[in-house]
Amino acid sequence: VEDGKKQALDYLKTIKNCVIKVEHRKDIQYKSIDLKEIGKFIKGNSKYTSKYCFENKGEYPVYSVSTKSSKTIGYINSYDFDIECLRITTNGYYASTVDYLSIQKFSINGDAGIFILDQEYSDKIDYKYLAFILKDIRSIYGFGWENKPLKEDIENLSIEIPIKQDGTYDLEEQQRIAKKYQNIESKRSEAIDMLKRIIDIQVNITLSV
Repeated sequence: VEDGKKQALDYLKTIKNCVIKVEHRKDIQYKSIDLKEIGKFIKGNSKYTSKYCFENKGEYPVYSVSTKSSKTIGYINSYDFDIECLRITTNGYYASTVDYLSIQKFSINGDAGIFILDQEYSDKIDYKYLAFILKDIRSIYGFGWENKPLKEDIENLSIEIPIKQDGTYDLEEQQRIAKKYQNIESKRSEAIDMLKRIIDIQVNITLSV
């Protein structure tokens, strides 16, 4: 059992650290652009602390640097945004972690920020596609505790977006790729949960005479 747990732990580390990349279709062209060409990064508000959330309790989430499932520091009685966007952390060991946020009312504190598409690209670029292709920026650019990403760092990130033959952005292909990433991530999460259960197994042996 102990040998099995050690092997499961090795598998768990491998799965957590692996880089997922969907290969480009040979019949699809891509265009390299900087994020600043299609949108802007807005830094969070440092006034949103745990104390502020406690003193202003409400129903609207305040997103922070947390990389856990909740990703919130608390809930307050007001909100700054009511949009779809990306959350990008700018502080902590996991600085530059990227997450997709669906349309909702929320605020964000000073340890993170949001990337918003310019209006003219809101129906041409898929947020979920951006979220997945930006997930590995931490390892690619070396961001972290000692190299926290600034606004200009994030806006200067170079990405590739599929385009049609006429040069316009291919939204359908973006959504296809995003769905593939989502399916892979779902399978990875299932594998991680299974391995954690194996690692947590406790064997009780009762000896009877």
